[in-house]
Amino acid sequence: MTQVEPRTDAAAAQVYKMRDLSLRTSEVIREINESGRPALITLRGRFVAMITPLANSAVEGRLISAALEAGTLEVPAEGE
Repeated sequence: MTQVEPRTDAAAAQVYKMRDLSLRTSEVIREINESGRPALITLRGRFVAMITPLANSAVEGRLISAALEAGTLEVPAEGE
């Protein structure tokens, strides 16, 4: 698992309330990916999670490659 440097990411992070995430999930995720900045999620005024954007990063490709090599990802047959 990759370690996140909290000070670096948190300094540039946007803050969303859990209620915002619950009511506007796709909009919040889109905002996070478009900004390229992580988001901190609060619940009753306390930080509970951080969402890190993956759009325009090589992370997705590396994760898929690793899963294929480990045999933990099934690739659908053509036509499925």
